[in-house]
Amino acid sequence: MEDYPEGYPQLASFLNSSDNFAILRRFGRTNCRVLLHLQAEIQALEKELDDLDQSDARDATHEHRLVSAEHKEGWDTKQQEILKALQEKLAIFCAENP
Repeated sequence: MEDYPEGYPQLASFLNSSDNFAILRRFGRTNCRVLLHLQAEIQALEKELDDLDQSDARDATHEHRLVSAEHKEGWDTKQQEILKALQEKLAIFCAENP
């Protein structure tokens, strides 16, 4: 601990020196609230993707999106945008909610 400057650096070193010392607030209620909002955002994106899939099933010009991850220049990027947003939000959600 003496290797670290006084203040937070030394306190962090002390708290890390034993599992019995590391008592930190976990912000449970606030964390749950953030996760609930994130969950709602993911559900909205999921519905948007489902709606797009239904639309693509009725439109032969977009049915390729139902059977392939391939994307060619000039094709509509809506599915890619939704999947990218889902990937980002799910990464955060899963990291916070293992």
